[in-house]
Amino acid sequence: PFLDAMGRSGRLLVLGDNAGETVLDRLFLEYLPPGVSVTYAVRPGPVMNDAVLSDAERAGIGGFAVLIDTGLDAPTVDPSRMGTALGRAWATADAILAKGQGNLEGMAGCGDRRVFHSFVVKCRVISKLTGLPEGSAVFASRGSLIGGEDPCPSTSISARDAT
Repeated sequence: PFLDAMGRSGRLLVLGDNAGETVLDRLFLEYLPPGVSVTYAVRPGPVMNDAVLSDAERAGIGGFAVLIDTGLDAPTVDPSRMGTALGRAWATADAILAKGQGNLEGMAGCGDRRVFHSFVVKCRVISKLTGLPEGSAVFASRGSLIGGEDPCPSTSISARDAT
């Protein structure tokens, strides 16, 4: 379903997670079909261990994707408050890959069917939300992960509640 959402010449928006994962993200980007256009979004400044532009540049992601920042100085993306560049990339994406539990938390209430999540269940709150045991590694579509309708925006869960 993830590859089908992009097709062979679609647009993928990746919402990066932590600085260390940028190296693995570059490897992932190398294996995408050659016609896929990628935008890779990171935090505008340091927030915990989240990736920033310099991390993505050092990992070589700029050779595979257009680099932008989210416009949010939080360890998540909130679709109702994203920056201009991210808003444009979001609007034109065929598929959106939200990396990390923080992005899952901030996007709770976002029923956009283009969204796929990749993260590890790290706490009881997220275990309850997803129905998966703590420690589970997840790559799933938003609809199959949360289930049912989940219209944007919502305050059903926040980073404060989940940590």
